[in-house]
Amino acid sequence: MAYTILSARWANPNQTTLLATTQEAGEVFYHPGRPDYAEAIAFPSIAPYVPPPVSEAELNDEVNKRISNRLPLWKQLSVIGRSVELMRIQLGLMRDAQGDLIAARPLTPLEEAEERAIARVWDWTKQMRLKEEQLKATPGGIPQDYRDNAQWPSAP
Repeated sequence: MAYTILSARWANPNQTTLLATTQEAGEVFYHPGRPDYAEAIAFPSIAPYVPPPVSEAELNDEVNKRISNRLPLWKQLSVIGRSVELMRIQLGLMRDAQGDLIAARPLTPLEEAEERAIARVWDWTKQMRLKEEQLKATPGGIPQDYRDNAQWPSAP
């Protein structure tokens, strides 16, 4: 059945599917398999494809994926535990096998290097969350290129 097309726009970025508003049926998708596809794409003024706005959930998924790719959850938990342990060493809150407190001591050079590495990863995580908030606050909505590596801080 041929419809009277009132307006049309491309429904996908590669411009193979058309979304048309018709007089008879409201919105109708025209795709290459439809018998009246050729007629539809002959419509004189097809508007360009406009991608749907990026949702906050999509952005949240992207930032969580990037953080988890760099630091999986099991490693995040290990880093938290080691960070607490390094603090407890310096405060004299560690215990020996008998349960007695071990005196506070400064960190060894290797432990200091660990502490610096943990701080770098934590700083990067905070930068990622800050960038997420900046993208959410972008005038006009979250940019379509939010997945582009150029949008995000480099991982340490």
